[in-house]
Amino acid sequence: VRLVLIGSCRNDEDRARVKDMQDLSKHLAVDENVEFKLNVPYNEMTREFQLGTIGLHTMWNEHFGISVVEGMAAGLVMVAHDSGGP
Repeated sequence: VRLVLIGSCRNDEDRARVKDMQDLSKHLAVDENVEFKLNVPYNEMTREFQLGTIGLHTMWNEHFGISVVEGMAAGLVMVAHDSGGP
C-alpha cells in the first residue's frame, strides 16, 4: 500500500505543516510507504490520479472542490467530508 499526498505550499505555515506530517510518518515507521508531492505540474497530478484507486479530499468547507471532480474524472473513488458546497 502506498499513500501519495499531493498538494501545494503557499507559505511557511504550509511548509511547516508538511514537515510535521513527514516527521510523523517517520515516527510511525510508515515513511517508506508515504510520498509527499508538492507544487507538482498538472500533468503529473493527473498521472498520479490515473495510478491511484482512492482519492481523499481534505479541504474543509471548500465551496466546490475541483479536486473531487478531477479525481472522479480519473476514475478514483473519492472520499470527502460533508461540508461546504451549495
